[in-house]
Amino acid sequence: MTPQFGPSVPSPGRVVVLRYNLFMRIMSLTAIAPFGVGVLGLLGLFPGPATPKLVSAGLLLLGVVAFLEFNFVSITFDQLGLVARSPWRRSRTIPWCDVRGHSRSAFSSRFSIHTPQGKVRVEDSMSGREELIALVIELTRRSDQD
Repeated sequence: MTPQFGPSVPSPGRVVVLRYNLFMRIMSLTAIAPFGVGVLGLLGLFPGPATPKLVSAGLLLLGVVAFLEFNFVSITFDQLGLVARSPWRRSRTIPWCDVRGHSRSAFSSRFSIHTPQGKVRVEDSMSGREELIALVIELTRRSDQD
């Protein structure tokens, strides 16, 4: 069943891209640099005890994960559906008729879109999220009425 689209669905040719905001992307990049020194120490370029170097290496790994998340996760949507991209899994193209429901985490306030391909998570720090959330709520409300 194809949902009847209301005014909140993007008009033909209009594409909306959700990404983490610029502050999060810049902070993830700046978090990596200081801990790189610890890794250089691990490689023997700086003498000293191993424990601070190991802590720095762990923090560097967390910084790299944050950098990948904040800079390479995106959700794109248009009149046909949405595309979720992530460094952690394959890109998913989801037509609007495959949106089965939604939920919001009480712990993290993360909005999740339920589809046969799994959940698409919309973080609070993503730009453009209000429009997508309103659209998903509208579509699932309409499908519940049918």
